[in-house]
Amino acid sequence: MRPRLLDLLCCPACGSGLQAEAFEEKTGRIINGLLSCVCGQWFPIINSIPRLLLHNLRAQLVERHPEFYKDHASRLPEEVSLHNRDVIGTKVKTQVSFGYEWTIFSDYAVDNFSEFIRPLEGGFFEKKLGLDVGCGAGRHVKHATSLRAEVIGMDLSHAVDSAGRLNQDNPLAHFVQGDVVDLPFRRGAFDFIYSLGVLHHLPDPERGFRSLIPALKKEAPIFIWVYQRTKRKEWLEYARRMTTRMPLPVIKELAWSATVIDYGIVVNLYRLLQRAALVARWTPLRIKEYAKYDFAASYADWFDRLSAPTSHFYSQAELRAWFERAGLKNIETALVEDSWVWGKGKRP
Repeated sequence: MRPRLLDLLCCPACGSGLQAEAFEEKTGRIINGLLSCVCGQWFPIINSIPRLLLHNLRAQLVERHPEFYKDHASRLPEEVSLHNRDVIGTKVKTQVSFGYEWTIFSDYAVDNFSEFIRPLEGGFFEKKLGLDVGCGAGRHVKHATSLRAEVIGMDLSHAVDSAGRLNQDNPLAHFVQGDVVDLPFRRGAFDFIYSLGVLHHLPDPERGFRSLIPALKKEAPIFIWVYQRTKRKEWLEYARRMTTRMPLPVIKELAWSATVIDYGIVVNLYRLLQRAALVARWTPLRIKEYAKYDFAASYADWFDRLSAPTSHFYSQAELRAWFERAGLKNIETALVEDSWVWGKGKRP
């Protein structure tokens, strides 16, 4: 963790500033250490990433990083609990699912970031500080920093470890493990906030969206993609009632089978007919889209579809209502093919 990050962080329990203690440092960065708050909460810094989680969400840290807790047991304070059980079970399941996904599929390389930022004006990112909400394996952070923005990637899961590795030599990238609802950043910290394909997986997506607004500077924008409501996604929910109850390795095998049918047969048949100029105009957009990618991309997406514990779907009007109820201005919305709804607004 670079010292720069400490100026932006706050305690997700009470909003106060944090004090840092380094257990291990390297080239001016805290590799392992501790963040503490006057309210009694404390948060570990593990492998250069501050882990600002509350409640049962911290249990995964002990399981994932036992060596940290063993090596520094004498320096770690006692745990403080807030006893807030609000949708904790669903959050933990989401944390585990996406942590598994973006570790197994950390090499996922589909570039939908270019489409995501298409409506923005040229030079939008240059020399700004932004927050990537639900950064996954960190590929969008890498894109945004290549456009000369400084970006903090935040994720609920241990996907942040994959993101850190992908951006380990990137001086403009920082990573934090945190919760959207208990946001660990100071008010008015960011020049922009974005979230690509994440908020619809929250138990209460609009609540998560609104929790981000205070972290924006005045006149700063937030822009997002959420799932568009379509019949095929609603039909898939019947299958997900079963798959989301299965162990993640089993879902991985089911996703592989689905990809063999979907990509291996349907998409490749489309490619063959396309070369023979026999493709009908009514070919579904998603088939055309996946014809641009490889088997691995389709495999990762099928795993995502079958494993995400919670998914919500929205119309363009419903997403616009989020921005209106949040009191944002200069609101823009758009449909992205038949998959996403894009929305943007500014904090007044």
